[in-house]
Amino acid sequence: MVKTAPKPTAPESDTTATLAAVALTDDVIEYTIACALALSPPELRAELRQHIALHASKQARKVFGGDRVYISIKAGEGHSNRNAAIKRDYLAGEHMHLLERRYGIKRTRLFEIIKS
Repeated sequence: MVKTAPKPTAPESDTTATLAAVALTDDVIEYTIACALALSPPELRAELRQHIALHASKQARKVFGGDRVYISIKAGEGHSNRNAAIKRDYLAGEHMHLLERRYGIKRTRLFEIIKS
């Protein structure tokens, strides 16, 4: 008897279905962690899943807590245009408090963008 390789599955459709089953929440961090854990191997121990969720959530909240974070459609898109607009507005004499409000980011991040 000749063994044949199993039929390849469509990983993209499996991934889409798995992610579609994740319950939506208003908390972006909780939702992102739930998506990541849904895609993790099933043999991953429950304790490890809880450890990952707890510490990833703590770190994300420590870094981004209180900020109004912009999430682009695709990773890395949108920031270059936004950053150029921030630099342009700053050089045109706009006040930092106005830029903070307009772009929804903290003053420290504005300075990082202006200096870059």
